[in-house]
Amino acid sequence: MARFAAGIENWIERRRAGRIARLRGQLEGLDPESAEAKGIREAIAIDELTCADLLEGFVSTPPTETFDDHMSLDMGDLTLELIYYGAAHTDDNIVVHIPAEKSCCSVTSSWKAA
Repeated sequence: MARFAAGIENWIERRRAGRIARLRGQLEGLDPESAEAKGIREAIAIDELTCADLLEGFVSTPPTETFDDHMSLDMGDLTLELIYYGAAHTDDNIVVHIPAEKSCCSVTSSWKAA
């Protein structure tokens, strides 16, 4: 767990030095009242809140259920189809298909420490 905590701290450091710094740089020269500037400020605020939450007692909870290729989850009024299609953005990306809604999305199912 200590390795995971160190990974979180490293992720936060990289996030602040990378994405958040880059977003702050994009604000320079923009009209502060523009929609673009407002969107960038919102993204910065979300990232900073995420970093703060992770530093304030984040507890990693390992999964209690896993799957290899496919898994169906009955949520009562909806069924979710979880499909592993191989490595993409990370090696644990899955597609979540909601047949009743005729929709799906790709998600990273977990975050791994460096």
